[in-house]
Amino acid sequence: MKFKYFVLLFSLILLSNCSRENIQNEKRWCLEEAEEWLSLVRNDLDTESRVQSSVAIEMARAGMGHEALKVAGLIQNYQRAITFGKIGQLAYEKKNYLLAKEVLEKGVFSLSFGVGYQRDLGIVEVLDLATRLNRKDVVEKWLKQITTDESRNRANSRISFHQLAAPQIAQVVQIKADEEAKLHQGQQDKHGTASVLAAPNITVEEIFSALEQSWNRGDRANVDTWLQVARARIPDVPSVDRVGYWVSLCHWEIVTGKLDWAQIDLPKAQVELDQISSVNDFKYLWVIQLAGAYKKIGDTNRSKDLLEKESLAVKKYVPPYYQMDVLGRMAESAVDSGLREQATDWWSTAFAEAEKNPNPRSRAVGVIQYLLSHARAGIKPDATTLSKIGKMKAEIPDAYAKLYGFQSK
Repeated sequence: MKFKYFVLLFSLILLSNCSRENIQNEKRWCLEEAEEWLSLVRNDLDTESRVQSSVAIEMARAGMGHEALKVAGLIQNYQRAITFGKIGQLAYEKKNYLLAKEVLEKGVFSLSFGVGYQRDLGIVEVLDLATRLNRKDVVEKWLKQITTDESRNRANSRISFHQLAAPQIAQVVQIKADEEAKLHQGQQDKHGTASVLAAPNITVEEIFSALEQSWNRGDRANVDTWLQVARARIPDVPSVDRVGYWVSLCHWEIVTGKLDWAQIDLPKAQVELDQISSVNDFKYLWVIQLAGAYKKIGDTNRSKDLLEKESLAVKKYVPPYYQMDVLGRMAESAVDSGLREQATDWWSTAFAEAEKNPNPRSRAVGVIQYLLSHARAGIKPDATTLSKIGKMKAEIPDAYAKLYGFQSK
């Protein structure tokens, strides 16, 4: 009997490993295909740099660090330093410290590609990486070069966060030891009123970053602390940001098993979401995440109703060019939320928008966005779509020739 149990356990572990390997292979295929499409985005430096940066960062997220560096090296404007900074941060988070150090040098060198506020954006990302690597010389030199108060405050916030978080994340906040036990006593309207003192220069995004780090370390006490810190801070942020933060908080409450907390906080996210105009494309990622959260707590009817309502709004209010990206991101979020059938429909619509776009550059951007979406989901497109992608790749150079009267690039 024990032998059969161990055989079954071994089989399950083997299947799990094979599944992870298959997902990684499909991610890699999508990203390598997206890289091949980069040369088909032409005659617009800003658009070229934007898609190059997107592909490089997704490669870094997928553990393709050196491939990411190669793509980032193609960027010829201020986005170059920003991208290197983000690649380095991802390498550091993956404990690839040698790569992070290499990227830091490339990021510092790339700051010469920008001026003024645009260079400041790169400096912030490079200083974030330099602080993690304890490169005080880089921090001291480039912090002085920032030209705007906004960027300087953002940089100081990043620096302070990493200096505090590195040795002991718990020291960032002070919270009563018995607050966890008291949190749900009494009326539900007292939920989340914990007495929390958090360092004021720590942003809500960084609070969630600290929460994730604590969870990954198995530090449950600090996870609960950061949940309370986030809940106390969210009402104070600008209204357009609050919905995303409420949704993120609900996600973490579900992940950590605090479903009763999520049931109280989800309506807060819904209220904020309903106040955002349907013409804003950034709204729809939160729609999917919220629908997924409803599904995970067992409210499938509300999840379905929300999806049906908002998917119609995308087609009605979002311009077709932006639908290519919005629907793709909605699809990958739907996969993550367990809504695979809806994801397939949105991917099909997103690809159809790219396929019929008359501008070859926009068509290429749409395909790259489609491939990046599939990469993030770890799912390779179906055979029919792959055939269409190959056909489009062969046709786009001629489309440029017809549009511009010559073979561009």
